Amino acid sequence: MENLNAEFLKMGISKQDRLTKLNDVAIYQMQLLVGTSSFGLLKSGNDPNAIP
Repeated sequence: MENLNAEFLKMGISKQDRLTKLNDVAIYQMQLLVGTSSFGLLKSGNDPNAIP
């Protein structure tokens, strides 16, 4: 996210627009994580590959 913000700054994007774009990216990334089975296993603590 920090690197995206730096690129947006270079492009001259306003603070409000940067915040909106970064928020959209964060939401998208969280949706990807929530949609993966690995995240569900981590969240539930039922990872069969976890080292006790």
